[in-house]
Amino acid sequence: MRVVGLFDNLRKTIAVARGGEVDPNDLSPEQRALYEEQQARVAAAKADLTAARRTLQASIDEQALERPLRGPAAEIAYGPRPEVADHTVSVEAFEQGGVGGLLRHEWSRVRTQLGGTARTMATGAPRGVDDPVERRRIETTERHDRDRRRADYTAPGHAGVTVTRIATRGSTQLDDVVAYLVDSGLAARPDLVYGVSRVPDRISPAKTPTSERRRVVEWEVIHEPNAGLAPGGSVERATLSAWDHWVRRSKGDPAVVDEELGVALLELAGLRADRCLGVARAVAMRSVGGGDEGSGEMVGCVEGVHVLAAAPVAAAIDGLIEAAPVDLPVHGRDGAFVEVLGWSDVASVVHPQPQRTHVIPSPCPYLPSTPQELLVMYLEVVGVRAADCYSAEVTIDGTFELVGVGRYGLGGSNSGGEEMCADGEVRRRLRGATHVVIAYDDRPEYEAGRERWRRYQDEVLQTQLELQTGARRPILPAGSAGLENPLMRSAARAVEAFETLLMYGETQVPPDFRYCQPLE
Repeated sequence: MRVVGLFDNLRKTIAVARGGEVDPNDLSPEQRALYEEQQARVAAAKADLTAARRTLQASIDEQALERPLRGPAAEIAYGPRPEVADHTVSVEAFEQGGVGGLLRHEWSRVRTQLGGTARTMATGAPRGVDDPVERRRIETTERHDRDRRRADYTAPGHAGVTVTRIATRGSTQLDDVVAYLVDSGLAARPDLVYGVSRVPDRISPAKTPTSERRRVVEWEVIHEPNAGLAPGGSVERATLSAWDHWVRRSKGDPAVVDEELGVALLELAGLRADRCLGVARAVAMRSVGGGDEGSGEMVGCVEGVHVLAAAPVAAAIDGLIEAAPVDLPVHGRDGAFVEVLGWSDVASVVHPQPQRTHVIPSPCPYLPSTPQELLVMYLEVVGVRAADCYSAEVTIDGTFELVGVGRYGLGGSNSGGEEMCADGEVRRRLRGATHVVIAYDDRPEYEAGRERWRRYQDEVLQTQLELQTGARRPILPAGSAGLENPLMRSAARAVEAFETLLMYGETQVPPDFRYCQPLE
């Protein structure tokens, strides 16, 4: 009998270990106590797993809200939102089927994940039509639908926005822009001009990869619709270098926004937006590995800020030089507002290949297809008038390598695709736009307009494009600047100089935080 009892206890114990069903009434008092203790532990573990899963999922959901894109575009740009596995199901699978049941459950879950990954890889490659007629038809329909949906959010009585693109030469680009403003008559009507800016593209990159001086460099003039203006007016201009110490900043202070410095300069000159023709970032495409004399990859960078006005600004420059470094208020001065919107995340959905045109049909046709369209959206929805606007530009920020990607996101392309330029010639092009910036004198109706823009982003675009732009990010000492030991700092500076020479050659790239070096 003792042997029979031993084997019976062993059978029941193995059944419990394997997750088999056991009637507690069949257990001995010792086994039942052990069984109930294990059940209590399992219940506690399930509760802990459920609480941990909820906490982790809440954290993932919170991070998703901090990203610029939501909805279908977010899944394309960032991939499917992670879902925390419900491990209580795995525990139940083990309880019911032992190790075998757990393995079957986990294998089923892995197969589902692999299937989702395969579907994403199969559908995630950028696609679109190349036939120009069909492309134009689809693009026109998509744009019409976006304009129709925006009509309910557009500021009442807004004059509208015209984007005029002009061709200049790299060596004379500012002179060419000034000449256009005078010839068009806009120089005499700065109250009709939202802003001017260099198009942040590299045209004909393979012909002269080390210099833009003899290449076409396009600019855009953003203005209210006008007709019949007679040539006339004059343009004064100034440029503030990104390497110069204009602004007082310390570690942890917000980075300088280029347009805010331009607004501050106009304030010193006693000028408002109705006398300003444009505050524009000085965008350059430089060769990596030797500047104009070397060879290598191209980088896009911001080398300063241009200020164009219909009145003199030279005296203000002299005053700023004498007072520098100055305390720069947010938005450049009291009563101004500078909005920075990110374009890169949207581009990863609608225009993922910089050497090609945007994808048509659009993967998300409710999103703007170009950064210029986004700029127009903001101006019309918020209702900004040209007479109040200092800057309206599609631009870049920081220093980054300008390169295209392969057909399916693999490999690279430095030559660009063929497209019509502003002068009517077909050339190769690489696009570099990352930001849209609008700076203007604020009004109560613009506060209401920004609330309308917030609703338009939320209800139509499914975006929050002011997030994660890098504007006004906290300043951090770069490399050696953060070292307290003088000997270590000197050694680190030597290493940095050598690494910079290897990476950029003789090309001088601006500091990570422009206009404020050295830090106070």
